[in-house]
Amino acid sequence: MTGRWSTSERVDRWIRTGIVAGFVIILGPLYVGQVISDPTTGNWVVLAVWAACTISIAFGTAQSWKNRNNPRNSRLTSTIDPSKIPVDDVRKAIASTDSRIPAVKALREQHIRLGLKDAADLIDAELGR
Repeated sequence: MTGRWSTSERVDRWIRTGIVAGFVIILGPLYVGQVISDPTTGNWVVLAVWAACTISIAFGTAQSWKNRNNPRNSRLTSTIDPSKIPVDDVRKAIASTDSRIPAVKALREQHIRLGLKDAADLIDAELGR
């Protein structure tokens, strides 16, 4: 899935979870009730399409929850090229802290798709290590 609902993965996961809940809680009884009261071929087809959509969305949602702590394996994120980080941002991160580790953290907070090793390498290069 390449489409995103928001810029936050956490918000995306909760939106997807809400959609699955809506499909199951609201649409499920509606379509099942239609099949029970009027078991026509059209109602059975609608129920089958609903079931396939619900299973598909639920599977994607489960995968996003499963990969929430491992963004490298998640389809929702991609890393940013360290060469695209402006040197001024690296200098600001260093200036805003008193040591290397908080500077790496500050740089990663500013550029959320930047990997830990890449951020540390940028900070070390600027500090001359």
